[in-house]
Amino acid sequence: MSKKKINGCNVMHINKDTGEIICETTGCTEIIDSSKTESEKKRLEYIESHVMLFNKGEKFVKLYDETIKILRKNLTPSEFMVAISLAEYTSYEDCIIKQGGHGNGHDMNMNDLSEELGIDYTRISKIIKALIQKGVLGRFETGNTYDNKLRKVYIANPYIYFRGNNVNKSVANYFSNSGWKELLG
Repeated sequence: MSKKKINGCNVMHINKDTGEIICETTGCTEIIDSSKTESEKKRLEYIESHVMLFNKGEKFVKLYDETIKILRKNLTPSEFMVAISLAEYTSYEDCIIKQGGHGNGHDMNMNDLSEELGIDYTRISKIIKALIQKGVLGRFETGNTYDNKLRKVYIANPYIYFRGNNVNKSVANYFSNSGWKELLG
């Protein structure tokens, strides 16, 4: 659809069939050409054949196509199940595995993981260790100044999946040598 602006003119709009004056405008008027261009026709066809903003407002995780095949090939069935299940708990931008997921809950520890996924503590501990060794997850420890306790977090590899559109550079750098970036490259 093309548009044309007429500046500094008073314009009278007339019904071409009846000659009746519909309205008058003064100053700046924008005229829209009703004959549709080919790209406008394609855009309208697309809109008519798709549900736009499908499930808008629902939370989602970005999971790359190739990673599913690579995960399935390189992980045991239990490791694969846990790796995919943890996507639900990945927080925005920093990829920390949190209770409630998407950044709303507390950092999950091994007890939380065992309880949430319904897997025995000893078994989940072995699976998480294997996922860390295979670069699917990372474990990061940092101290803090207010209570002198270590904060230990599990982080999902953003080259496999992450929540949102933007990932923290420190997290991307943390996993830059995990091999996953090259597998997807």
